[in-house]
Amino acid sequence: MKVFALMANPYRERMKHHMAAGDTVACHCFSPGCEAVALKEDGTEVPVLMGGCGMDDESEPTLLWTMRDISELKAMHEKVAHHERLAAIGQMAASVAHDVRNPLTGISGGVQMLLKQNETSAVQKMVLEEMLSLADRIEHTVNQMLAFSKRWEPSIRKINLAHFLEGIGEELGERAGFENIDFVFSGEKRLYVMADPELMRQVFNNLYQNAQEAMQNGGVIGTVVTRKADMAKVMIKDKGAGMQEEIIDRVLEPFYSTKREGTGLGLAICLKIVEAHDGSIRFTSKPGEGTTVSVTLPLGNQELRQLTNGEQTQKDTEGAERMDAGQNSAT
Repeated sequence: MKVFALMANPYRERMKHHMAAGDTVACHCFSPGCEAVALKEDGTEVPVLMGGCGMDDESEPTLLWTMRDISELKAMHEKVAHHERLAAIGQMAASVAHDVRNPLTGISGGVQMLLKQNETSAVQKMVLEEMLSLADRIEHTVNQMLAFSKRWEPSIRKINLAHFLEGIGEELGERAGFENIDFVFSGEKRLYVMADPELMRQVFNNLYQNAQEAMQNGGVIGTVVTRKADMAKVMIKDKGAGMQEEIIDRVLEPFYSTKREGTGLGLAICLKIVEAHDGSIRFTSKPGEGTTVSVTLPLGNQELRQLTNGEQTQKDTEGAERMDAGQNSAT
């Protein structure tokens, strides 16, 4: 089979050009090898490391090509970069939060003291109450920044996932804003995960809250619990306005929010908690068709990772280096 048939554009046309010109110097895929994109049988693109070398053949010039799938290696490098970004953002958030908290405490205390004075006029009281409300909002943001930067120390318990989620639904049903929301639960009833109940409660409270806010006129929030191999999967579905693809790509990023008064840290904290349980969060959505959030968690006696972002980065970096070494030795 010709190597061109396995390559995706623009690599295919570029290779044809260099080969037709006999230019093996400009075509870096010869002796040193190069990264390119190949095609699977079903047409799916996959990143590869490829290289070519000449073969002695009396009848006609022959080239031997090798291609190695590097999808796993690239995923590992992307994971390392992701944790490095989170580590840097976490350190910055902690530093800013501590610098803001102390003067904010003084401001709030001073405003509360002024509010207690009898000679305060109605206009002054209204202004002071607004100042106190704004200070509370800033304090909420500061607390979220500290939560995002903290090291999680989970208290592991055995959780029946279906019963746990149904309990959260019952609690939220009593809260303001959920009067017109119906919770519907289905799927597996006897799936158990080893997790921190309070941390996972924080995650699902946040996801259900987002679903409720997406349906301003009320509606049904569906929750499906399933099992796939050694993982439990929770799918939370709403029938809200949905999201565009560019929003889905960024929805888990720290400090990214589409809400007017959102901090952009709620889902970022959820992601950190779930990843500490060796799980994942994924959003799928289309405008006008609602949103589905999929949370996967390991089943059984999985040991939780109690790692800081820096420790996780070092762990992933070592894994990537080992894979790089394996690639080099194989070639």
